[in-house]
Amino acid sequence: MEQPRPADRRQGDAPLTGRDAELAWLRGWANRARASRAGRVLVTGPAGIGKSSLVGAFAADLSGASVVVVQAGRCHRPGDFLTSLGQALGARPSAQDRDPVAALLHAVGDRQDTGLLVLVLEDLQEIDDESVPALVRLLQRLRHDQVLTVATARDELVPGAWRSCFVEGVDSTTRVLGGLDAGAVRELSCAVRPGAWPPAAVEAVVARTTGHPLHLLTVLREVSDDVVTGHRPLDAHASLADDIDAAVERLPAPARAVLAALAVLGTAADRPMLARLAGLDPHDVESALEPLVTAGLVGTGSGPTVRIQHPLQADAVRAGLPPAAREALHRAAAHLLGGRAALHHRIAAAAGRPDPGLAADLERSALAEPVEHGEAADRLLAAADVAPDGAEALRLRLAAAVRLVEADDAERLGLLREDVRHAEPGAARSTVLGYLAALDGEPTAVDYLESAAADVAAPDELRALAGVRLAQEHTTRARGRETVAAARAAASLTRRSARREQARIFEAFGRAHEAGPAAGLRVVEAATAGSGGSALVAGILHQLAGDVGIAHGWFRASLDRARRQEDRTDAHEAHIYLAETLWRQGRWDLAAAQADVALAWFADGQRPWLEAAVHAVALLVPAGRGDEAEARRHLTALRAAAARYPGQQAGYALATGEAVVARASAPHRMLAALGDLPARAEASGLLSAPFTPWRVLHAEALLEAGRAEQAAATVQAWAAQDAPLWFDLTRHRLLARIATAAGDDAGTAAAVRAGLDLARADEQAVADACPVELAELHLVAGAHLVRRGRGARAAVHLEAARATFVGLGAKPWIERVDALARDEGAAGPVERLTPRERQVAGLVADGMTNREVADELWVTPKAVDYHLGNVFRKLGIGSRRELRGRGCALRAGEQKVGL
Repeated sequence: MEQPRPADRRQGDAPLTGRDAELAWLRGWANRARASRAGRVLVTGPAGIGKSSLVGAFAADLSGASVVVVQAGRCHRPGDFLTSLGQALGARPSAQDRDPVAALLHAVGDRQDTGLLVLVLEDLQEIDDESVPALVRLLQRLRHDQVLTVATARDELVPGAWRSCFVEGVDSTTRVLGGLDAGAVRELSCAVRPGAWPPAAVEAVVARTTGHPLHLLTVLREVSDDVVTGHRPLDAHASLADDIDAAVERLPAPARAVLAALAVLGTAADRPMLARLAGLDPHDVESALEPLVTAGLVGTGSGPTVRIQHPLQADAVRAGLPPAAREALHRAAAHLLGGRAALHHRIAAAAGRPDPGLAADLERSALAEPVEHGEAADRLLAAADVAPDGAEALRLRLAAAVRLVEADDAERLGLLREDVRHAEPGAARSTVLGYLAALDGEPTAVDYLESAAADVAAPDELRALAGVRLAQEHTTRARGRETVAAARAAASLTRRSARREQARIFEAFGRAHEAGPAAGLRVVEAATAGSGGSALVAGILHQLAGDVGIAHGWFRASLDRARRQEDRTDAHEAHIYLAETLWRQGRWDLAAAQADVALAWFADGQRPWLEAAVHAVALLVPAGRGDEAEARRHLTALRAAAARYPGQQAGYALATGEAVVARASAPHRMLAALGDLPARAEASGLLSAPFTPWRVLHAEALLEAGRAEQAAATVQAWAAQDAPLWFDLTRHRLLARIATAAGDDAGTAAAVRAGLDLARADEQAVADACPVELAELHLVAGAHLVRRGRGARAAVHLEAARATFVGLGAKPWIERVDALARDEGAAGPVERLTPRERQVAGLVADGMTNREVADELWVTPKAVDYHLGNVFRKLGIGSRRELRGRGCALRAGEQKVGL
C-alpha cells in the first residue's frame, strides 16, 4: 500500500548510519528517472542488514516525488502482491480491460503527472508466484517514464525470474549491502547509547556483530554502562539469536507472552487478538507492549495493529519457545482465526507428526479449488506431510503432482519426480510421467499418456487431462490422425469448457497436419465464435496458408480478448505471430515492438516450445537491418531453446531463422541453413500448404546456391490458383532472377513486367500488405536495366526500391541498391526517428489516441507522450493532424525485406 513519508518509520528505529554512499547512489538513479529514463535497482544483502531502512530513508528525503511501497510479507494469497500494487497505484481495470499489466501501465502513467514515481517493492523473495510474471513484464515495459523501481531481497534468495529484471545494465543495477565499518558502528553506538565509547569498546562491538545493524542495535540496547565506558569487556562470540534470547529473558512475563503470540502468528495483530492468544486481560496488553517497544522488538505504528519489527527477531523468538508451548499457541491461533489461516496454524501445530484429521481437511480444501491448481497442490503436499502412513503420503503427493500438471508448473513438478515414480501405478501416475517425459522430449511420453487416457477405471476429467496432453504431444510430433483421435476423445470426457476448447484447438491442428491448414480452419470455424484460443489457432493456420492479412485480423482478435478478460497466457502467444505478420506486411517497427512484448511474456526459460518461436520472430528485424550481432544473439537463444524442446515447431523455427539471417548477410549459405526442412515440411500436412513462407526461402536458397534449374522447377510447381498477392509478387521476382541466371533477358523483362502490372492493378493492397515484395521486384528490374545499359530507366526502379529500404533502415538491401546505382542517396526525415518514435508516429498517424498507442506497444501513456514530443520536434510539426498528413511516409518506415 502507499505509505506516507517518512515511510513506515517504526518505534525504536535508530537513525540511518554509514550508508551515505548508498543514499547518493539511489539519488543518482532518482535524478536519472526524473529525466524520463526509467530505472530498476535491487538492494540485496543478508536479513537484518538494513535494506528497508536504507530504502525508507531514501524515500523519506525525496522531494517532488510520489512513493508507493508494497511489502510482500503482508500479502498471503495468490495474486495478492499484484492486487496490492494495483490498489496502491489506483489501478481500476474496466470490464472491457481487465488485463492486469495493461491496467497497471495506465495507472503508472497517470501517477507520473505530478513528477517522479518511486515504486518500492519489499522482499522480492516473498512475492507470490502468481504475481511475479505480470510484475516482471510491467517493470520491463517501463522505459521512457519518470519511474524508479527500488526492490529489496535477501541476496541468497533472489528468485530467478527477477534476475533478468535487475541484471547490471543501462537501465538496471544491483547493490549488495554489507556490515557497517568501525566508524559507522561508533556513530550509531553514540546515537543509541550516548557515552565515551573508546576504540576498544567499539572494536569489541564490531567483533561481536560484524557491523550487522540489527545485531548491533540488539547489543546496544542491552549492554551495561560499564561496556559503554570501556570498563568492562564485551563477549565477542554471541550470535544474534543468542542476544535476542537474552533480551527476551529480561522481559516481564506478560511481555514475553505477547511477544510469543506475535511470533507464532507471524503477522500483525490487534490488541484484542493478542490478549486472547497470550492469555492476558485486554487492559494489560498495552503495558505489556511498552518494554517490547523499548527493546526494539515490536513496533506499534499509528494503526490498531502491532508486529515484531524484523523477521529475524520473530524467528529467534519462535525458535526459543519450548515445542509444546509453540504448538499450543498454533492450536489456539487456529481456533481463533478459522479459514485458510487456521489450516496454516494447524499444519504448524502438527510439526510433521501424523494427523489424519488435518490431512483429510487439507485434501477436502484442495478439492474445493477447481481453478487454483497451484494452491490446491500446496494443500495436498501439506496433507502428505501429516498423512498417517507412507502410502497415504505418496498418494497425496501424486494428487499434488496432477494438479501441477493442470497448472503447467514444470519446475515444481520436477521436484516430485521421484515420488511419482514410486507411486501406485495408474492413470494419475501415467499422466504425470507422460507430462514429464514430454518436457524431456522422450518418446515414452506417448505411451504413458495413452495408457492414462485409456484407463476406464480412472475419473473422466483425469482421462481428459491425459488426452489433451496426448493430443499436444502428437501435434508436436506432426501426427495428424493420432492428434485428432486423442483430442476428440478428450472432448467427449470433459465437462470443463476450457478443457474442451483445448481439445478442439488440438483437433484443428491435427486436421491441419492431415490435410493442410484449410482442413484445420474448418474445425475452428465450427467452434464457438470469439474464443481466444480459437482466434489464435485461426490466425496461425491462415498464416501458414499464406493469408497474412486475414491472419493479422485473427491475432488482433485474440489479443483483444486477452485484454477484455483475465490474463490469458495462450492468447498472449498472439504477440509472437502478430510480430511475424507485421514483418511480412512491411511494418517492421511495429513488428519489432510486438516481438519485444513477446520476449517479455515468454523468453523466461520455462516454456522452451514458445521461446524458440519468440527468438525466431525477434531476429527478423535485426537481420533485415544488418544488425548481425543482435540477430545472432537471438539465433543462439533459438538454438538453445530448440535443443531443450526438440520437435517439428522448434525445428521449423530454427531452420527458417538460420535461413533469414543467412539471407541478409551470406545468401549463399541459405540452402545449408534450411537443411532438410523442405522434405520434412512436404511430409507434414501442417507445413505443406501451397503458400507456406518456407517455400519462398527454399527457392531463393537454390538460386543463391547456383542451382537455377532446380529453383525453376520448384517455382513452376507452385500452385497458382488463389495465391495471395505477396506470394504472386515474389513468384514473378524469382522467375525474373531464374531467367537472368539462364541468360534469358526477354524472360526477365516479361516476369518483371507481369509483376509490376499485378502491383499496379491494386496499388492500395500492395501498400497495405506487401510493399517490400514490390521494392525487391524494383531492385530486380533495376539490376536488369543496368545490365542492359539503360541507366535512366534503371534509376527509376532503384530509387523506388531505395526509398522503401531507407525507410526500413534495411542496410544490406540499401547497399545492394547503391552497388547498382553507385549513388549513396540521402535518407528522408523518418530515418532520423528512433524505432520507438517511428512506432508511435505510425500509430498516431493511423488515428490512435495516446492511450490506444500505449495499449498497442505495452508502455505507459506517459512514455507515448515522451516519444510523440520527440517526433513533433524532429519532424518540425506541431499537431497530430500534421502527423496524419505524413502517414504514408511514416508507413514506409515500417516495412520489411520480403521473402
